[in-house]
Amino acid sequence: MDNENPPKKRKWSIVLLAVAVLGATLVVPDLMKKSTPDTVIAEPITEVKLINVKDYKKGREGISAEGTVESSNQADVKSQASAQIEKIYVSVGDTVKSGQVLINLSSKDYQAQLAQTQALLESARAQTLSAGKALMIQNAKLTELLKGARAEEVAISETAVKSAKQTLVNAETALANAQTKAVDDMNSALDGAVTGMGKSIITAMSALNTITDIQYSRFRIGSQERILIASKKADAIEILLGQKDADEWIYQFINEADGGVKAEIENIGPEPTEDEVLQFLAELEDSLNKIKDTLDVIPQSSVLTASDIANLVSAKTAIASEISVTSAKEQLISALVNINESAISIAQSRIEDAKNGLLAAQNALALKKAKARPEDVEMQKAAVEQAKIAVIVQQALTKQAQANVDNIRTQVGKTVIVAPFDGIVSAIPAREGELASIGVTLVSIVDASDLKVKSYISEQDFSLVEKSFVAEGGDVLIDNEFKGTITHIAPSVDLKTRKIEVDIKPTDTNVKLIVGQNVSVNLLAKQDSVSSSVFILPLEAISISQEGNFVYEVDKNSVLEQKPVVLGDVTGEKVEVKSGLTQEMSIVSPVSGLKPGQKVTVQNS
Repeated sequence: MDNENPPKKRKWSIVLLAVAVLGATLVVPDLMKKSTPDTVIAEPITEVKLINVKDYKKGREGISAEGTVESSNQADVKSQASAQIEKIYVSVGDTVKSGQVLINLSSKDYQAQLAQTQALLESARAQTLSAGKALMIQNAKLTELLKGARAEEVAISETAVKSAKQTLVNAETALANAQTKAVDDMNSALDGAVTGMGKSIITAMSALNTITDIQYSRFRIGSQERILIASKKADAIEILLGQKDADEWIYQFINEADGGVKAEIENIGPEPTEDEVLQFLAELEDSLNKIKDTLDVIPQSSVLTASDIANLVSAKTAIASEISVTSAKEQLISALVNINESAISIAQSRIEDAKNGLLAAQNALALKKAKARPEDVEMQKAAVEQAKIAVIVQQALTKQAQANVDNIRTQVGKTVIVAPFDGIVSAIPAREGELASIGVTLVSIVDASDLKVKSYISEQDFSLVEKSFVAEGGDVLIDNEFKGTITHIAPSVDLKTRKIEVDIKPTDTNVKLIVGQNVSVNLLAKQDSVSSSVFILPLEAISISQEGNFVYEVDKNSVLEQKPVVLGDVTGEKVEVKSGLTQEMSIVSPVSGLKPGQKVTVQNS
């Protein structure tokens, strides 16, 4: 780490040049003062910066390297669900709090899965309950076999059979009612959807006519606006009316066209299925969105009249309303499918329970009336064991169904992206409308209040680390301005880069660093490892004049006090000071334009 010694001639040339320049700067102001002896000029108080001499002891230069400012607490918030990005609530540079919502992913698919898994869970619970009741019945039958029956017990069993028969009738009636309600509810929803789709077609055709009117009357052929409107219009007509290359169609062609989604909806049969209606709704929503895109590209510029703008706004409002209604009808039909399936499944399960209950009551009555044989007892014991197994199986299925519901709920929760800690948004690689894949970074957050510098020293400098000249806890100069401390030195050389990682913590309170900034660092040797009394100072800290070479201290009255020093070699922007300094001193740097006896203020560090 010793400085190289350049040729003597070059060193003394630099010194003489500095002497000449500084001498001139001192002589000219002095002559000016002599020419105006009667004038008293109040000089402004200059602010100066102090440096600690001990940080510049020769041999303590340590290791110079480059580093990058990082946050000790930073995170790339990644997507844990595969879904479309619905809304981004923050921008780069925003300050966020822990738990604050940053991004919402679409949960539509997960919500549908949740409804389905909840229906399966309800069915599994009902079957588990049924299996438990069946076990109780089998145990009761075994007890009756072992005990034998009295006349009053036979009468009770006969009443139980009669009650079980009525329960079965009630369950069958409930199933029929559930099936009828499911059909009625679905037919009502389908009829409403078909009617609504007809209204949406009328609104869509009206919007196309509005677009065509503005296209032809307000924008000249070949203009960028007309080309863009025509392109979007052609996309909408291709889906809605099934016609291609319709970018310049007039009203007549549009109103006479009979194809696409419009034709499908107008030709729907009297009893369409749920799948058919859902397909038509999806296609209609797609065509409405294409029309919305066309309306959105029409500029509300000065070429439009007030009537044009009113018609345009009205068309946008109507199309947006139809999109919302169409989407709601899709969701209603999908939900009804799940609700109806669940209701029918539960009703069917209750019929099975009623049948089992009737069979059990009939068997119990038969046992009451007959004397138990040994083989009957053994068979009933086997039936009890089978019922126990059925309960265990149903409990396992219910547990699995509950796990599926919990898993989907967890996935729904993962569609809400929140800040893991207080910080600043440093990057948002995600965009609204994009599909977020699992593991992809959506937003990056840094804690700007807890910075560090990550640097790497060369393999050749490792000897200083090994000799403990540079060690954890040692001092660092960052950009030759800010102080820091070494917090960690990697114990070995990285095999790929052949460098050693070093972490540095800034210690100055007014440090002005930002995450991602590249800085220079000087890892200083430990004070106790340097015994030299020679110092290597920046040239700007030395006052060079005809009277000699000096440094400035600030006395207790905030006045500059001149201290003579003996200089040695000059290398680049640094000079060797052989004597005149002690490591306890704090001196001014830079000294350009200063003079002894001048009143100053010291800059806060």
